[in-house]
Amino acid sequence: MGMAINDLTLVRCGKKFRLFSKKEIDKSKIDEYYNYSGICITKNGKLPIICFGTTGKISKTNASDGDFIYQQFAYSIRIHLDFDSNFQDNETDLCIDFTKFPFGAMEGRRNLSRLFIYTSNKRFNNICNILSTKSHMKKKRNIKIDNFYGMNNDQREAIKKSIETKNYSVISGYKSTGKTVVLTTLLNYFDGMNTRVLVVGPSDDSLDYLCMQIIDQIKFVRIITEVPSNPIIAKNSLAVITHDCKSSDEIINKLMNYHIYISSIFDVNDPCLGSSLYDVLIVEDCENIPIHLLLGPITRCNRYIFCGNLSNLTITHSIFSFIDMNSVFFLRTQYSKSYPIYCLENALIYNYSAKLENNSLNEKGFIPCLAMLNQFHEIHQKWITPLLSSSTFVLFSPESNENNNSFKMNALIIAMLTILLIIIGYQPDVIGILTYDKKEKKMIQKCIKHFLVSSSKWFENELSDYTSIKRLIQIHHFSIFRNKVDYQNKNPKILIVSFSTAQIIPANDAMISLVEAREKLYIIGNEKSLRSNPFFNKMINLIGNSIMFPTNIHDVDCTPFEGAAQIFRNLA
Repeated sequence: MGMAINDLTLVRCGKKFRLFSKKEIDKSKIDEYYNYSGICITKNGKLPIICFGTTGKISKTNASDGDFIYQQFAYSIRIHLDFDSNFQDNETDLCIDFTKFPFGAMEGRRNLSRLFIYTSNKRFNNICNILSTKSHMKKKRNIKIDNFYGMNNDQREAIKKSIETKNYSVISGYKSTGKTVVLTTLLNYFDGMNTRVLVVGPSDDSLDYLCMQIIDQIKFVRIITEVPSNPIIAKNSLAVITHDCKSSDEIINKLMNYHIYISSIFDVNDPCLGSSLYDVLIVEDCENIPIHLLLGPITRCNRYIFCGNLSNLTITHSIFSFIDMNSVFFLRTQYSKSYPIYCLENALIYNYSAKLENNSLNEKGFIPCLAMLNQFHEIHQKWITPLLSSSTFVLFSPESNENNNSFKMNALIIAMLTILLIIIGYQPDVIGILTYDKKEKKMIQKCIKHFLVSSSKWFENELSDYTSIKRLIQIHHFSIFRNKVDYQNKNPKILIVSFSTAQIIPANDAMISLVEAREKLYIIGNEKSLRSNPFFNKMINLIGNSIMFPTNIHDVDCTPFEGAAQIFRNLA
């Protein structure tokens, strides 16, 4: 089944290529062999690998050529080498092994690679049983890690749990949760303990990023078929490290100085490594790797650390499908979050049964200028006081006679809440607003401008200017997350989310948006509309704190929101 050309003879050497020839080549394979970028050259198809390279032109020799050399062979093959090797003219018994398909297609395991895959049916048969049970921890011990500084409790616990586990640990989190920080810390620890670690991932790009984070800290071997584009990483590639080795024993002795091996899932069975065994397998972006591709690495390791985003399963037969959910350790979306927000994320986004406990703000919570509430009208105090005393809260907007007015009602309430937060002392740049309706976004801006004008006496001079307020407050549409654009690289401490059209909002959009909050999360929407959606109904039950926005605001122009009563009367 292997694609290889054997019994080759080195006829003529050049500075940029080596010319090989063979008595016969299957004509149907010539096009397939041409311009192959993943070949390795050996003697008789055995270790060590002499060189890596790319095939060039494959042509039939001309028997009428006066050169006696060309008359001996049927075909000539040009080889572009990745680095210089000590070939001799007329060297025989050379072999080209095609280690992967051309043009970036799915890689196949060829002659050499197939010979050195380590398999153990007994170990593999047990792996699914291991993954379906809870991860067993060793007796708890103090683990000293020097660079814990700057990490949150989630990251520290994830590192300790991954070190203590006998079988496996699972680390899950969205982008910017600090998964790479956790992995680099683990690699530093394992390297210091002389533990052999194999790191695999679905792509070279993500692994190269990980390499750049550890390149100045620890020694590692980057296993890759092609030479990395980054010259710094290329110096740590397997081909460069072993290029001067003349035998398999030399390769083994050279690699004994390294404890960390990093490879894509398609290059992990490099023949240079033979049937190497490892103490720990770390799988990055685990949700994007089918389980059948992990069988080889799994059978060569004793314990496992799976890292990725459990809520973003793109492959149904991922390893995540076999694990016990109670063994998953979740990271917060950001490094700084209030505990109620953290618990809500785990329960809602990850479907993880975290106890929300007391959702009210503790004594250390910051509520600036709370005494100013005494000057507000009692109608506003009824909804403002419970809202400010909680980290997560649902504020139900009143029913509207017309469907078109529902987003206007939400916009008015959001504008009032935003102005309220600024009046009592929160800076505008810590407030973020998300809406699913672009018309509602414009309406929110208009309402904020209206209240800034009508309530200017409540503001400090520098905050009374609408232009400065608009520039500081982040108001976005949900599409910002579909386009994978960072939330201005700055997650707001206080997030106000409008679900005026809850029936048509995809649950995934809602989940991604909710994790942006850091300290406070306020949900605005019609109760009937929210309750009709299973996701939002679950969200309301988890949050627990909710109140109906007072409808009697229609009857009186309430301090400090002059003009709000008239707007409400028009919408109701």
